[in-house]
Amino acid sequence: MTVTGGKEIAIATREAVAGDDLATLDQTVLARFRADVETERAERTDSIRLQLNAIRRIVSHLRQKRPRHGGLRMTTQDQEQDPLVKGVRLHGDRVRRAREKASRRWRAAWDRSVCLAGSSSPHADRHLRRRWLDRVFQSGLFWTAPLLMLGAIIGCWSAWRWMRNA
Repeated sequence: MTVTGGKEIAIATREAVAGDDLATLDQTVLARFRADVETERAERTDSIRLQLNAIRRIVSHLRQKRPRHGGLRMTTQDQEQDPLVKGVRLHGDRVRRAREKASRRWRAAWDRSVCLAGSSSPHADRHLRRRWLDRVFQSGLFWTAPLLMLGAIIGCWSAWRWMRNA
């Protein structure tokens, strides 16, 4: 930006719009901004479309059932002798066994939690009794807090014994 003789101002920019009327300049600049936004949106859409087409081509290529080694299919005897096929099958078997084992563990844990949830009503009764003691003696949380901690300690101790013996 340069000022010459105090009357002329010269501004150097790549996207300048020349004009004397401010209202016309305002409309022209807004129209150019809108056109730029629309151009960017079209370019982004084209780019996304190109990426999706590339992904579709890759997926269709990977889904083809035709083998890539010489165009011949492997016989079952070749598959049984191929170390890669053996390794993949072995890994699949290990994964399946691990999932079954985890499923049995979760089932057992679920059964234990259902049993414990079924016995939670005595815990609620104890809590109500502690709150009743606090109300009778007008002591705030004097009885509830320590008795709750005592119950948590006893519960953790019994869970520890149960896990140790299991």
